[in-house]
Amino acid sequence: MSHMFSASRVLVVGDVMLDRYWHGDAGRISPEAPVPVVRVTHDEARPGGAANVALNLSSLGAQVSCAGLVGSDADADLLEQTLKNHNVDPVLMRVEHRTITKLRVLAQSHQMIRLDFEAPFAATDAASLAETVLMTGVNALVLSDYAKGSLEPQSLIRKAKAVGIPVVVDPKGTDFEKYRGATLLTPNRAEFEAVCGAWSNDQELIEKGRALMTTPIDIKITETNLDDIAMAEGRIVILLGKNGQLDLGARRINRLTKGAVKRFSESETAAEMKLATSRDLAFPVGLAATAVQIVRLDRNASVYEARRAGAAIGSAAGDGPVTVLAGALRRPEELALGMALRAYDYADMRSPKDAKKKAKLAMTLMVTDSKAAKAAAADVSARAAGVFFARDLVSAPANVLTTTSFAD
Repeated sequence: MSHMFSASRVLVVGDVMLDRYWHGDAGRISPEAPVPVVRVTHDEARPGGAANVALNLSSLGAQVSCAGLVGSDADADLLEQTLKNHNVDPVLMRVEHRTITKLRVLAQSHQMIRLDFEAPFAATDAASLAETVLMTGVNALVLSDYAKGSLEPQSLIRKAKAVGIPVVVDPKGTDFEKYRGATLLTPNRAEFEAVCGAWSNDQELIEKGRALMTTPIDIKITETNLDDIAMAEGRIVILLGKNGQLDLGARRINRLTKGAVKRFSESETAAEMKLATSRDLAFPVGLAATAVQIVRLDRNASVYEARRAGAAIGSAAGDGPVTVLAGALRRPEELALGMALRAYDYADMRSPKDAKKKAKLAMTLMVTDSKAAKAAAADVSARAAGVFFARDLVSAPANVLTTTSFAD
């Protein structure tokens, strides 16, 4: 099996620790207290926590580096050497802290007691580790969380996403939101149940998993309503089709903006627009909206084109709601997926706090007929569960936003 992993370069980041074992015999009870006396005959040390994950990957044939926080002590030296002995490249940051160590005392192969030498690492140390970790030449990132304070998940996930590296997380605790943006989470049954609650059958389990993964962005797909267009708040997006044709909703906006949309669609600037590039009308006259955005997208656009256009819209959404006049667009659900992915992704690249704020956005797509709206809405609902876990939905989306003024 090792040949299957030999070309893989994996970086494991997480809570590394040293597992010590004292082996011996217990043949009598201590006269000092009612406890067995263990006569230690030999001891051993093994990499533990995230370091053990790295060890397992190395045993499969992968080329593995392991990053984590340790102290400036003999246990750190031993852990580092043990990793090297198992062909794991140790990238251990030494801080003013004791190396996490677990000592197990065994007699006749039965564990008598375990002693834990540990305390949480400082958040500043975790931030320093995340900042210094390099993704160069890495094929995959594994985050191994044992809740010891070594990980700053969002910083590491952002770095990996920036270079297109998949992120696998072995989670800990009841807050999985801190892992948002990862490619795959691998909780065990108890960890998953602690977050999502119990389930009685496989279908319930699947539904709970989808609910956990689903984007917090609220996407609605409705039939075009001219009254709703005038009252829409935030940003209104008009899709400029081939030859600059405008659908019913766009014509309404054109009237309310005193012909600005039409003038733009006939301008040289509009003719030069490439797929998924966009322009903002400088002033939304007669509208409740704060901006009107023009995005070039033909009604018969491909899946890829629709997602790229959605990404451009999501990128510009700001901190307010957005209404897209999708008209007779053949793939409104693909546009919605691109919007959701990029809106979260761009906020997430700034900071988790901003991401949560932006993730509350309300995004509405208005299409020409109710039948298409219902079908698209059902499709998005069924597929949105995995939208943030498939970054390749949008490949290098255009994000060219410039402002053009229109004189009355």
